[in-house]
Amino acid sequence: MTEILGAIFSILGAILMSKSTKKDLQPLYYAFVSFSISNLFLLYFFSLNGFVPIAFQMLLFFYAAIAGILSLTKNRSRDLKIITIILLPYSLFFVFNIFLSSTIEIDWTIEPLQFFTSFLAIVGSYLLKNKNHLVRGVAFGLFLVADILFVYIGLENSMYFFALQSMVFIITSTIGLKNTVYDDVLEYFRRRKQT
Repeated sequence: MTEILGAIFSILGAILMSKSTKKDLQPLYYAFVSFSISNLFLLYFFSLNGFVPIAFQMLLFFYAAIAGILSLTKNRSRDLKIITIILLPYSLFFVFNIFLSSTIEIDWTIEPLQFFTSFLAIVGSYLLKNKNHLVRGVAFGLFLVADILFVYIGLENSMYFFALQSMVFIITSTIGLKNTVYDDVLEYFRRRKQT
């Protein structure tokens, strides 16, 4: 169930993220809110299943989403209170279920492909909160490569909702690239053609 909920909020975040433009960052704020919820569900799911690099990625994604929320919010103190209220019970639940429960046996093997793909996604996530649209364009490019690899990882490990989520992200990353750098790329080639 946590994989499904994580995928739903993640897809919603990706759709909202792809709607942000150079001038309108409000959809990006709501995307970060959705991603923060998704990341908490997926952090638990991947930790429970021993996918160490992806679980670590979800933890960093959560902090990147929080940084994105706080950099784009119009009411920082309200958002900080909401985040704190959610994190306290979640942290207790997570620590008890993952680390203190003796009923769960987790294989913590680190796979190189998961590590590399998570690295690309982590770098993209930190670049995404930048207000410069060209930097966000680089983030979308990194996400595109990572999402293609995540589809493979999801299918290879029978994580079908995660694979589906990554397929949607391929589309939204492409849309994000178009919304952030497409006009600049066209303008660059127009200028080159004129010279």
